Formats: sequence, C-alpha cells, structure tokens
Amino acid sequence: RATEDGRIFVLEPNISAVSVWDRDGEPVLNIGRPGQGPGDFVFPLRVHVGPDGFFVREKSRFTFYADDGTLRRTAPGIPTSASFQGWPIRTLGSLEDGSLLGFPEVRATARLGWLGDEPIGELPLLKVANVDGRWSMDTVYVVDQRNGTLGIRDPGGESPHNGLFTAQFFGDSDLFEFDPGTGTVLVVRRNTGVGVLEMVEVDAAGDTVWHRRLTFAPLELDDERVEPFITLVAEAWSVGPDDISVSKVREIAAEAIYTPEYLPAAMAVTLASSGQVWLRGWEEGDTLRAWHSIDRGDMTSAPRKVLVPEWFEVMDATENHVWGVWTDSFDIPYVVGRRLVRAGSN
Repeated sequence: RATEDGRIFVLEPNISAVSVWDRDGEPVLNIGRPGQGPGDFVFPLRVHVGPDGFFVREKSRFTFYADDGTLRRTAPGIPTSASFQGWPIRTLGSLEDGSLLGFPEVRATARLGWLGDEPIGELPLLKVANVDGRWSMDTVYVVDQRNGTLGIRDPGGESPHNGLFTAQFFGDSDLFEFDPGTGTVLVVRRNTGVGVLEMVEVDAAGDTVWHRRLTFAPLELDDERVEPFITLVAEAWSVGPDDISVSKVREIAAEAIYTPEYLPAAMAVTLASSGQVWLRGWEEGDTLRAWHSIDRGDMTSAPRKVLVPEWFEVMDATENHVWGVWTDSFDIPYVVGRRLVRAGSN
C-alpha cells in the first residue's frame, strides 16, 4: 500500500514481515516474524493503512500498529465455530462496532456441483457479530459466483475431491473489495451486459452508498487469446493415467475453460489509496496494458485510461504515482512505482 506522504507498505507473507519504505527506496520500518505471539504473524494476508496507523489482516486475527510501528493490540477474526451452511467464513475486515465482515470459503468441488448438489451460483457477503456469546450473521450483499471457478476432474481418481482447480481466466463472476477505512464493500458486477460494468458500494447494513454503471467498447474473445490458457492448463494437469493422449488432455482443458463470446469489461479491481477505483482491462498494445480509474462516488465523469507496462500489476495508486510489482527473470519480485503523467506532457 502507498500513502500520499510517500510511504510504501510491503507485506511479505513468505517471511511473515511488513516493511515500510520511503519513496526513494530507503527503509523506514521493519516488523513481524512467524509465530503466534504479540507482533508475530500467522498467515498474513493484507496490510491496510489508516489515518493514525496501520494493521495486518491475518487468516484468523488482526494486528494493529501505530505509525511508528508500536504494537497497539490484536483482535480475533471470525472463529471456525461460526460457519455458513457448514462452510468456514473467511474474515475480510473488522468494523467499528466490533463486528466482522466475512465471505464463505466454499470448496471448489461444491461450487462446481461435483458433490451431488447443484453448482453454487451465489454466495453472501456476511456481517458476523458476537451477541451474548452467540454468533449472528446478516447478509450484506449477494455476490454472483457463476463462471468463477475452473475445475478439471482427475480421470484416474475415484474421489470427487480430486482435480485441478483455479480461477476461470475469462470469468465474469462478481469482484469485490473491502475498504477498512470506510467499512464499505465495493462490488463490481461483470455479467450485466456486453462491455458493461456495474459498481455497487454497500455499507455493513447492506445499504447502497454509491452505484455507477460504465460501458466500455466490447472485445470479442478469439481463439488466439484462449489457446495459451489451454496449453497452460494442459501442462499443469500432470495427474492422470499415462494412456491419456496430449490431445485428449487439451480437449478436456478447452471444455473446462469458460469462453464467453465477449470478454468481461474488467479483469480485476483495486481500491487505491487515492480514493479511486482502478479496473484492469484487456486492451493491449505493444508493451502496454490499459487500466481505467474513476473516483469513488463520481456519478458523471468518464473513466481515465491509464497505460502501464504489461508486466506491471497495479497494487495501489496515489494522486501522482501508481505502485505495483515487477518480477525479474529469476522470479524475484520488486516493488516499483511509476509517475503518472497526462498524455502529451513531458
């Protein structure tokens, strides 16, 4: 995450650490280590920055710090005893009233209907609260999850749990991001029409804070774009009888990949520190990829098109910079920033 005063917060889950840097790349702060004690991290997932400090969201708790890295407190996430229809609930965020926002962690086999039931097309964003020792749940928003999960059964296995699972490359299921600063969730609906996006920001009570519908030029999904993903899935699928031909594996992979006639209007969404929504598009040219940004709450302005290097995955943005990750030929990731300039300026 980035801040307007030039600090860059970097979470490294593999070493359970958070480092803070200035814009020139000089280290400011380094905290964390693997463990379960105060200041230790267990499966750290995200770092969030607020007006008076920052906190780390772990798999089962939150750890809060002052700006100078002083440990303030830890708070539990949603416990395993609180479940949705038997499925555990992944903690997304902590709300001011002490309740938590969560999302059911439903296995891919259940999502796809491999266990005998119908495929699961919708799942709720949940507000979870402990009331007098009992956990209560209220639905904040129902999220469309159709066409979101890719699954290939293992032809050599007898269990329905065996298979290869990943996200659909061209899926049009809803995207969503929680903003701890406002306690709201932005849901991006991608299947409401060709080239259409609907952005719905809701609060913890389920009330709509902002709604905006955007229309982009439709892009057809052609075989040239699909082919590399068929190859990728076929190569990753190394489990199965040796007598299955490569062509059969490719056929199975091609059937499992969701291929709509037109691409969804966005691949990914990022809530930026600048208060903007950044949407990753499919438009490419030379070595550049197009993203689009729009101010949250804006009802009339057209989205800004931002061209960034194709290898650049936008993680955050301030008013003048965009920040992301570049991975070199040795698979070493680097946090990098690019200054934003208007087209035609020096």
